[in-house]
Amino acid sequence: MNNTSINRKIINIHLYPSSFQNESRIEKIAHSIEKCKIFTDIVLIGTKESGIEPTRKIGKNTEIKLFGISNLNYGIFYKMFVFIFWYISILKYVLFRPIKCINVHSLSSLPLGVICKILKGSKLVYDTHELETETISQSRFRKKFAKFIEKKLIPFSDHVFVVSESIASWYQEQYRIKRPTVVLNVPSITKKQKFNIFREKFPIKSSQKILIYQGDLSYGRGVEILLNVFLKRDHNNCVVVFMGNGDLREKIIKASNKSTIIFFQNFVNPKNVYKYTASADIGVALIENACLSYYYCLPNKLFEYAMSGLPVIVSNVYEMAKLVESAENGVVTKCIGKECFEAAIKDILSKNLTKLGLNSRKIAEKNSWNNQEKRIYEIYKKQLFS
Repeated sequence: MNNTSINRKIINIHLYPSSFQNESRIEKIAHSIEKCKIFTDIVLIGTKESGIEPTRKIGKNTEIKLFGISNLNYGIFYKMFVFIFWYISILKYVLFRPIKCINVHSLSSLPLGVICKILKGSKLVYDTHELETETISQSRFRKKFAKFIEKKLIPFSDHVFVVSESIASWYQEQYRIKRPTVVLNVPSITKKQKFNIFREKFPIKSSQKILIYQGDLSYGRGVEILLNVFLKRDHNNCVVVFMGNGDLREKIIKASNKSTIIFFQNFVNPKNVYKYTASADIGVALIENACLSYYYCLPNKLFEYAMSGLPVIVSNVYEMAKLVESAENGVVTKCIGKECFEAAIKDILSKNLTKLGLNSRKIAEKNSWNNQEKRIYEIYKKQLFS
């Protein structure tokens, strides 16, 4: 690439330490920014992973580039070296290119974003996907350190995006900044269809209702609770399908091998998730109230269920409960536990599932990505690059 062609470019980069195998929110944001026609190129920069192509196109002017070296499990000091090398690789890339906007999608990438902004005089957008300083995995020291870093660096941002109104309020009050813009992590509007993949694949009777849990099969998300409920359940009026990947995958597979009402579906291509979701009857999102980040979350799967027209059962965490109660599209459990979840199943099965499903679809269409990207367009076209 010669210097003349480089100088004609106006580049927007997105920084996130992953190989972009399942980062649908970032890809949707990039495609929405591409529609603004501000930049000639949009580059999603992640970390190298063994077996993953380091460069791939995902749009007309949008591509993914993976920098650094593969992060093998060689211990914490090796991982620190990998992360530092990733920083250096990106700085070398940024230094000789016309970067006009830097989007940072994690707190760990924020210092790098600030450095790049100072070097290039670029706009800096901080798009946090959760309340990172208030997650369950952080020790007291790490939490304090993370908040210190975020508080010092967030003023460098030209704009901040968050994923729920409660998180927007938290940032505004905690750091005394202008209220961030809320862009929900939701799917685009799709044609409403019903599929039957699970009944065709698994021995599920037409009389049995299918509950689905999809997404990260990890701790703190109610997966173990849901699994234990169905392992001990006496009734067979409904079954549960776990779809996804994570730390609890093998435990779920073992349970499915000895139960007639528990089934496991491996994660599928994001383009085909809708067909699987629409093959269930009820969606389940049991986020445990284990930290403030979970309490304020509005997970993508909740809206994927809604877009498929599924009634939902959700745990009593603030944002999810508020949405479901106002939309009247499901049931909120009183607590996380066998008795409460059994009561929730009984409650939802006694209701008009068709009506609840229609309410789900309405709330999904109202909050769809088609509407979220209007906010992105507003910020980029009328504020950041007017």
